[in-house]
Amino acid sequence: MRKVFVVLVGVIILFSCTSAPKKPWWIEKRLNKPEVLEGLGYAYGLKDKKALRDAAINDAIQKLILSSSIEVSGYIETRLFSERDLGVPKSSGGELLDNVNKTIYNTVLDRKYFEEFYDKKNGEYWVYVWIPQSTVSKISAEQTLKTLDKAATASKKMQSVREDLEKDLMNYQQKEKQDLENIKSSMPLSAE
Repeated sequence: MRKVFVVLVGVIILFSCTSAPKKPWWIEKRLNKPEVLEGLGYAYGLKDKKALRDAAINDAIQKLILSSSIEVSGYIETRLFSERDLGVPKSSGGELLDNVNKTIYNTVLDRKYFEEFYDKKNGEYWVYVWIPQSTVSKISAEQTLKTLDKAATASKKMQSVREDLEKDLMNYQQKEKQDLENIKSSMPLSAE
Protein backbone atom coordinates (compact mmCIF):
# COMPACT_ATOMS: atom_id res chain seq x y z
CA MET A 1 0.00 0.00 0.00
CA ARG A 2 2.83 2.34 0.84
CA LYS A 3 4.46 1.74 -2.56
CA VAL A 4 1.21 2.61 -4.34
CA PHE A 5 0.94 5.82 -2.31
CA VAL A 6 4.56 6.80 -3.14
CA VAL A 7 3.95 6.08 -6.85
CA LEU A 8 0.73 8.15 -6.83
CA VAL A 9 2.47 11.07 -5.12
CA GLY A 10 5.32 10.80 -7.64
CA VAL A 11 2.89 10.84 -10.57
CA ILE A 12 1.03 13.84 -9.14
CA ILE A 13 4.28 15.74 -8.62
CA LEU A 14 5.46 14.84 -12.11
CA PHE A 15 2.28 16.11 -13.78
CA SER A 16 2.08 19.25 -11.66
CA CYS A 17 5.65 20.15 -12.58
CA THR A 18 5.15 20.06 -16.31
CA SER A 19 6.01 23.52 -17.40
CA ALA A 20 4.40 25.68 -20.01
CA PRO A 21 6.36 25.99 -23.23
CA LYS A 22 9.23 28.45 -23.11
CA LYS A 23 8.06 31.86 -24.26
CA PRO A 24 10.09 33.55 -26.99
CA TRP A 25 12.27 36.57 -26.22
CA TRP A 26 9.96 39.06 -27.96
CA ILE A 27 7.08 38.58 -25.50
CA GLU A 28 9.06 40.17 -22.69
CA LYS A 29 11.40 42.47 -24.62
CA ARG A 30 11.27 43.86 -28.12
CA LEU A 31 14.05 45.34 -30.24
CA ASN A 32 13.12 48.94 -29.32
CA LYS A 33 15.18 50.43 -32.14
CA PRO A 34 14.17 53.64 -33.91
CA GLU A 35 14.52 51.97 -37.32
CA VAL A 36 11.95 49.29 -36.40
CA LEU A 37 8.22 49.71 -35.78
CA GLU A 38 6.77 46.91 -33.65
CA GLY A 39 3.47 45.59 -32.41
CA LEU A 40 2.73 42.82 -29.92
CA GLY A 41 -0.65 41.15 -30.17
CA TYR A 42 -2.33 38.87 -27.68
CA ALA A 43 -5.51 36.81 -27.64
CA TYR A 44 -7.01 34.29 -25.25
CA GLY A 45 -10.29 32.70 -24.32
CA LEU A 46 -11.38 31.51 -27.77
CA LYS A 47 -11.96 27.79 -28.34
CA ASP A 48 -10.96 27.85 -32.00
CA LYS A 49 -7.17 28.10 -32.45
CA LYS A 50 -7.54 29.78 -35.88
CA ALA A 51 -9.83 32.47 -34.44
CA LEU A 52 -7.36 32.94 -31.57
CA ARG A 53 -4.46 33.32 -34.03
CA ASP A 54 -6.40 35.76 -36.24
CA ALA A 55 -7.35 37.88 -33.21
CA ALA A 56 -3.71 38.03 -32.05
CA ILE A 57 -2.45 38.93 -35.55
CA ASN A 58 -5.03 41.69 -35.91
CA ASP A 59 -4.22 43.03 -32.44
CA ALA A 60 -0.49 43.11 -33.23
CA ILE A 61 -0.91 44.78 -36.62
CA GLN A 62 -3.31 47.38 -35.21
CA LYS A 63 -0.71 48.28 -32.55
CA LEU A 64 1.96 48.50 -35.23
CA ILE A 65 -0.25 50.73 -37.38
CA LEU A 66 -1.02 52.98 -34.40
CA SER A 67 2.69 53.46 -33.80
CA SER A 68 3.36 54.10 -37.49
CA SER A 69 0.43 56.50 -37.95
CA ILE A 70 2.31 59.27 -36.18
CA GLU A 71 5.29 58.76 -38.51
CA VAL A 72 3.11 58.59 -41.61
CA SER A 73 0.98 61.61 -40.63
CA GLY A 74 4.13 63.64 -40.07
CA TYR A 75 5.48 62.59 -43.44
CA ILE A 76 2.24 63.47 -45.23
CA GLU A 77 1.89 66.77 -43.37
CA THR A 78 5.47 67.80 -44.11
CA ARG A 79 5.60 66.69 -47.73
CA LEU A 80 2.19 67.86 -48.90
CA PHE A 81 0.91 70.63 -46.72
CA SER A 82 3.39 72.53 -44.58
CA GLU A 83 6.54 72.37 -46.64
CA ARG A 84 5.02 73.17 -50.01
CA ASP A 85 1.88 75.14 -49.23
CA LEU A 86 0.07 73.23 -51.94
CA GLY A 87 -3.37 73.95 -50.66
CA VAL A 88 -4.24 70.27 -50.86
CA PRO A 89 -7.36 69.70 -48.76
CA LYS A 90 -6.71 68.07 -45.40
CA SER A 91 -9.39 65.48 -46.21
CA SER A 92 -7.11 63.92 -48.83
CA GLY A 93 -4.52 63.46 -46.07
CA GLY A 94 -6.93 61.21 -44.17
CA GLU A 95 -7.59 59.12 -47.26
CA LEU A 96 -3.86 58.90 -47.88
CA LEU A 97 -3.23 57.77 -44.30
CA ASP A 98 -5.90 55.05 -44.69
CA ASN A 99 -4.26 53.84 -47.89
CA VAL A 100 -0.84 53.75 -46.23
CA ASN A 101 -2.24 51.82 -43.26
CA LYS A 102 -3.87 49.24 -45.55
CA THR A 103 -0.62 48.82 -47.43
CA ILE A 104 1.35 48.40 -44.18
CA TYR A 105 -1.13 45.73 -43.06
CA ASN A 106 -0.76 43.83 -46.32
CA THR A 107 3.02 44.23 -46.36
CA VAL A 108 3.40 42.76 -42.87
CA LEU A 109 1.29 39.75 -43.84
CA ASP A 110 2.75 39.25 -47.31
CA ARG A 111 6.38 39.49 -46.26
CA LYS A 112 5.89 37.48 -43.06
CA TYR A 113 7.28 40.16 -40.78
CA PHE A 114 5.88 38.41 -37.75
CA GLU A 115 6.54 35.72 -35.15
CA GLU A 116 3.93 33.59 -33.40
CA PHE A 117 3.70 31.73 -30.12
CA TYR A 118 0.83 29.51 -28.93
CA ASP A 119 0.58 28.46 -25.29
CA LYS A 120 -1.83 25.54 -25.47
CA LYS A 121 -1.88 25.02 -21.71
CA ASN A 122 -3.14 28.56 -21.01
CA GLY A 123 -5.03 29.03 -24.29
CA GLU A 124 -2.98 32.12 -25.18
CA TYR A 125 -1.75 33.22 -28.59
CA TRP A 126 0.96 35.85 -29.02
CA VAL A 127 2.02 37.54 -32.24
CA TYR A 128 4.95 39.90 -32.70
CA VAL A 129 4.94 42.01 -35.87
CA TRP A 130 7.65 44.34 -37.02
CA ILE A 131 8.48 46.41 -40.05
CA PRO A 132 11.50 48.55 -40.89
CA GLN A 133 10.89 52.29 -40.58
CA SER A 134 12.33 52.61 -44.07
CA THR A 135 9.57 50.34 -45.42
CA VAL A 136 6.93 52.58 -43.85
CA SER A 137 8.62 55.63 -45.39
CA LYS A 138 8.76 53.86 -48.75
CA ILE A 139 5.06 52.96 -48.52
CA SER A 140 4.24 56.56 -47.57
CA ALA A 141 6.13 57.85 -50.61
CA GLU A 142 4.47 55.31 -52.93
CA GLN A 143 0.98 56.12 -51.68
CA THR A 144 1.64 59.87 -51.80
CA LEU A 145 2.79 59.52 -55.41
CA LYS A 146 -0.41 57.63 -56.24
CA THR A 147 -2.48 60.34 -54.58
CA LEU A 148 -0.61 63.06 -56.45
CA ASP A 149 -1.07 61.22 -59.73
CA LYS A 150 -4.83 61.28 -59.16
CA ALA A 151 -4.80 65.01 -58.42
CA ALA A 152 -1.93 65.99 -60.71
CA THR A 153 -2.01 69.38 -62.34
CA ALA A 154 0.43 71.26 -64.50
CA SER A 155 1.55 73.16 -61.45
CA LYS A 156 5.30 73.53 -61.04
CA LYS A 157 4.89 73.05 -57.31
CA MET A 158 3.31 69.63 -57.87
CA GLN A 159 6.12 68.67 -60.27
CA SER A 160 8.72 69.71 -57.70
CA VAL A 161 7.05 67.62 -54.99
CA ARG A 162 6.81 64.67 -57.38
CA GLU A 163 10.52 64.83 -58.20
CA ASP A 164 11.43 65.02 -54.50
CA LEU A 165 9.18 62.08 -53.72
CA GLU A 166 10.69 59.98 -56.48
CA LYS A 167 14.15 60.66 -55.00
CA ASP A 168 12.80 59.77 -51.53
CA LEU A 169 11.37 56.53 -52.86
CA MET A 170 14.69 55.46 -54.38
CA ASN A 171 16.51 56.25 -51.12
CA TYR A 172 13.92 54.39 -49.04
CA GLN A 173 14.17 51.31 -51.27
CA GLN A 174 17.93 51.18 -50.72
CA LYS A 175 17.61 51.85 -46.98
CA GLU A 176 14.93 49.17 -46.65
CA LYS A 177 17.29 46.48 -47.93
CA GLN A 178 19.98 47.62 -45.50
CA ASP A 179 17.61 47.80 -42.54
CA LEU A 180 16.17 44.34 -43.23
CA GLU A 181 19.63 42.80 -43.12
CA ASN A 182 20.53 44.70 -39.93
CA ILE A 183 17.27 43.84 -38.17
CA LYS A 184 17.38 40.15 -39.03
CA SER A 185 21.00 39.88 -37.95
CA SER A 186 20.21 41.53 -34.59
CA MET A 187 17.38 39.13 -33.67
CA PRO A 188 18.27 36.37 -31.23
CA LEU A 189 17.96 32.90 -32.62
CA SER A 190 14.82 31.16 -31.39
CA ALA A 191 15.07 27.70 -29.92
CA GLU A 192 12.53 25.57 -31.72
